Amino acid sequence: MKLGLHLESVPQEGLSPLTAAEAGLGPVEIVHWFQAWGGGHGPFRSDWLDAVAATGRTGLLTWEPWALTGEAAQPAFAPQAIAAGAHDDYLAAWAAGFAARSDGPWPIRLMHEVNGTWYPWGGGVPGGDPAAYRDAWIHIHELFRSTGVGNISWVWCPL
Repeated sequence: MKLGLHLESVPQEGLSPLTAAEAGLGPVEIVHWFQAWGGGHGPFRSDWLDAVAATGRTGLLTWEPWALTGEAAQPAFAPQAIAAGAHDDYLAAWAAGFAARSDGPWPIRLMHEVNGTWYPWGGGVPGGDPAAYRDAWIHIHELFRSTGVGNISWVWCPL
């Protein structure tokens, strides 16, 4: 079993906050962070992956297609838009970023908590559609696969 931890500023501001946590918890082996696609938070950050990899830890990215506005109704990030290719340039940039790395695997927890009403991909959001969610997931996965990315492990977390 491995211990994982999410701290608000890690890895964005470095990994030093883990030291204090490890004093009480023991070794933290999985560094977890959330990254939204929009609102200026979304670029691929190889430096964050480098910081995690340099310590021998595993990084776990929760990758969220939305802008951090607090609003779940964001049609630009709805699964229908993703499946239709509206974000393919963004996705291709991330795929290229991972393809350029020789480490991994990097687990990506994509579009988590689909059971709720609080994210644009949630089944309870007006217009929420399980088939569109599935299609968006497949679209993203296939785009990465078609570009030769082999260092990703996809995490499905419906709840």
